[in-house]
Order: sequence, then C-alpha cells, then structure tokens
Amino acid sequence: MSISDRNGNDHNTDVFVRTVSDGKWRRLLVPAVATTDTDKLRYRLFDDWLVTSLSASLASTVTSKDAPATNVLAVTAQGPPPGTPTILVQPSSRSDSSSLPTRTLTLYNLAYSRSVAIAIPEDDSKIVYIFDGHTVLLRIRDTLFFAEIRGSKLGDYKLVAHDSAIPLVHWAFTPTLSRQV
Repeated sequence: MSISDRNGNDHNTDVFVRTVSDGKWRRLLVPAVATTDTDKLRYRLFDDWLVTSLSASLASTVTSKDAPATNVLAVTAQGPPPGTPTILVQPSSRSDSSSLPTRTLTLYNLAYSRSVAIAIPEDDSKIVYIFDGHTVLLRIRDTLFFAEIRGSKLGDYKLVAHDSAIPLVHWAFTPTLSRQV
C-alpha cells in the first residue's frame, strides 16, 4: 500500500478505493504515517475497514481539511466497581495539534465511504480487530475494550480485560468454522 523512504517515513497519501455502494473509484485521504521506536504500525486492514495510526508529532504535518472529526478518549479508573477502567469520550474542539493526545486512530470504511477517528492519550494503543464490520476491539496500554461503530463515532465501550500482559496483545483472530457435508 505504501513505500517508505530510507528513514522509514511514508509520504504516500495516494490510496484509491472502489466503493461497493456506487462502484466508483475515489481517492481516500489517508495521512502519511511514519514509524516510531515504539510503534511500527502503518496501516491495518480488517475486511472493509482500513485503520491508520498517526502520532501527535506527525499530526502537525497533515494539512487535510477533509479529515474526520476526532473524538478524544481518556481511560479512567472510575467505573463500577471502583477502580475499574472506563472510557470517557469528549469531542475534539481543539485546532492546536500540539495539544492533541499522543495517537489518532482513523478507521476508513472502504466499501461505504465512512470514517471514524479517535484520539488516544496513550501512544501504545491500537485497533486489535474489527468483528463483523461493526464491533471494534481496542487496546489502550493495558486495557482491552469493545466498542460499536455508530456512523462516524465509536460508542458503547465495554471493558473486556485489564492486565499487565495486555500490552503484548497486538492482533486477535476469529476461528473459521468449516462445515462438513
């Protein structure tokens, strides 16, 4: 999907998709994503969803006016029972990219031209899997959450697990069931 320069930076923003809804080709506005010491992720593809990961240090170099509105997520320990991690969601109203959280994850639906963007204060965060095109498994440092894709936002966050081993979780897989006749 992209070609990196000798420093590992990806300056390719030309990604084209053919949508299922109208069968037309269009340019997908994907920001250039460079690797860091802690995050080698450039793009991830889950069926119809392309996920990009953009660090705050690179956000100032992205000049696209067509970027999706970003919701800012924060993990707190306020859930029931006390001390249980929960997610607080705030719409981003800040235009100063230096004040944005560490990482912005953007989900692009390649079939129906939708996008969802979330900003997360933890650099070690990622979309681990997208189930059936509408349920996201999201890892924020040492916590896993399910979230539902609702239009251009994620919602209905549910705690899946919280453990010191979870930072080692990078992918999830679903079993393929075969039917014998």
